[in-house]
Amino acid sequence: MQRGNVKSYGFTLLEMAIILIIMGFFMAAIAQVYASYYGNMKYQQTEEKMKTVDVKVREFFGLFGRYPCPADPNLPPDDPDFGLELCRPAVTDPCPTGLFCQNLVTRDTLGDADADPDFVMIGAVPVRTLSEFDGIADFSENAGVDDFGSKLRYGVTELMTRGTPASPANFQMGAIDVRDENNRSIVLPEQTAHFVIVSHGENRKGAYAASGDDLGGCDFLVMGVPTTAPAGNSVGTGFPPELENCDDDDGLFVSALRSQEEDNYFDDIVYIGSIGATNLWRTMTVAGNRFLYNTNLGNVGVGTTTPTASLHVEGSLMAEESIEVPEDGTPDTGYCDPAGDFCVKPSFLGGTADPGCPAGQVATGISENTLLCTTIPPVSFTCPVTAPPSYATGFRLNQSGVVTPICSPL
Repeated sequence: MQRGNVKSYGFTLLEMAIILIIMGFFMAAIAQVYASYYGNMKYQQTEEKMKTVDVKVREFFGLFGRYPCPADPNLPPDDPDFGLELCRPAVTDPCPTGLFCQNLVTRDTLGDADADPDFVMIGAVPVRTLSEFDGIADFSENAGVDDFGSKLRYGVTELMTRGTPASPANFQMGAIDVRDENNRSIVLPEQTAHFVIVSHGENRKGAYAASGDDLGGCDFLVMGVPTTAPAGNSVGTGFPPELENCDDDDGLFVSALRSQEEDNYFDDIVYIGSIGATNLWRTMTVAGNRFLYNTNLGNVGVGTTTPTASLHVEGSLMAEESIEVPEDGTPDTGYCDPAGDFCVKPSFLGGTADPGCPAGQVATGISENTLLCTTIPPVSFTCPVTAPPSYATGFRLNQSGVVTPICSPL
């Protein structure tokens, strides 16, 4: 009996090495795809948190007539003052500990005689203050921490943190500017944003950890070689653009395209808060009381041409919320005085009849469903000499026949 040769098959060391190299390429590719997916998921989840905070801040304004002030970002969650807003009564008072109060690259919304730009307060989202009133379901203190483990930064126009439900902060007082990587403002008009919410992204440069530790990194020496920058603005001067979101030295923030180039590195997420007022008059209901307020930056006068308040009335005003049809079914009589003696009928104001004044007269009011007409007096007036000079563009005529010129520069 003859025994044949038995051959054994397997991989040589060289073949094993080649297989391991190929597998390594595959694993590296899979790991890169997973890392990209995981990173994008964190960005998406962070954006969802920022949307929640954005809505909560706006809701706070709707309830209290002002925006909340920032919280101290240095405090840990177990600190009794963690997440509580810190405000200052006046800009002449010291900035609250842990916050930054700056007025570089902001605007003077009130047009004060001193022309001082308005201040912006910068700190952390006041999550505890926002969570202590009824509002969005499931809003918690964790909403102030992004999915990279950093606290969300919150900057707000300080003037808009002062207000009451009866006299809310004006919608036109935003003083924050937000620009892109090319130093172009993305807020229209410029420097009018009310507040900003910032996540410092995956690199966490300049962020505060959830524990309150300052992670640092907001130093131009860490990333890129800078050139000389104008005061309060390092955008487009050689500084990485995201440093504007953590330098805390002005009211300027940057929202740019995501980039990992060293000199143009940017992975922040920026939410811009700005609510435009579409009407001169707005209403607000708080605790069952209804308030009417003026959104114009100037003053409005009724019965006076020199108003000294947002709404200055000389004389008497009465307003009704609605006109109700009497129970007996007769047509309503319109708006009446408290005694019911005199009423303004809607048909008089909105009907087809022409209640115009005689030729040579103008209407100055309505009394007992009748127009009050006044003869136009001879008009003669001059505009004051100013530099630049002003010219007459119109005139006002009150019920007493007094003419007030309207003078405007050319």
